[in-house]
Amino acid sequence: MNRERLIFGTDNPEGQEMQNQLDHRETVAGIRKGLKQARAGEGIEAGQFFDELPQLK
Repeated sequence: MNRERLIFGTDNPEGQEMQNQLDHRETVAGIRKGLKQARAGEGIEAGQFFDELPQLK
């Protein structure tokens, strides 16, 4: 079970709202990180990623 879900107690509205805010912040942080990496020329092109994806499983 997710530690944050235990702390916030998502079976109540206030806990669920806190979880939603945490999820949103984590999503935005991930997008910003990805954009920063893309601008720096890091990573691989999407086509290459999807070509290699079956090999990762």
